[in-house]
Amino acid sequence: IDVTGSVVADGLTVDGATALTSGGTTLSIDRTGGATALIELKQASVIRGYLGADSTKSLIAFNGSGAEKFSVSNTGIDVTGSVVADGLTVDGADTAIPLIFRTNATERMRIDSSGTVQFKGGTTDNAIQIWENNSEIARIGGSSGKLNFLVGSTTASRMTIDSSGNVGIGLSSGIDRKLHVEND
Repeated sequence: IDVTGSVVADGLTVDGATALTSGGTTLSIDRTGGATALIELKQASVIRGYLGADSTKSLIAFNGSGAEKFSVSNTGIDVTGSVVADGLTVDGADTAIPLIFRTNATERMRIDSSGTVQFKGGTTDNAIQIWENNSEIARIGGSSGKLNFLVGSTTASRMTIDSSGNVGIGLSSGIDRKLHVEND
């Protein structure tokens, strides 16, 4: 059946598996058979995305290609892709779950419930990079039981603290006393 104009129906069933009902200000879509219930979103007759729900997720957002990008379940919110938000606030006040940042499916940084920040991965001497006006001004990193401080984009450590607590300024190895300053 093709309809041009409005259709007024109470308890409309479409394709034998989907029922549309309205109760005041609520529109309900009831999809039986375990399939994901979908609402197709179009602009100028082009599919831009879908909204849906299934037995485990109360809300699912798909892109125009049908790939799941956002979902809400009883365990939280899952996002595939980038999140851009002005004034993003992440609130884990009800649990001791850490805030974890990943790239390429590998954990890179974690903030635990006590406020401790852990940086993970990276190459030697590149764990923390400090940039200003699109230029690297410093790096802090560790290797072989040493904490190295580098200035600018150099690969030479300017100060090193070894696992014994000895500090070397101007050298990264051969530190044999509490404070060892290399004189050039």
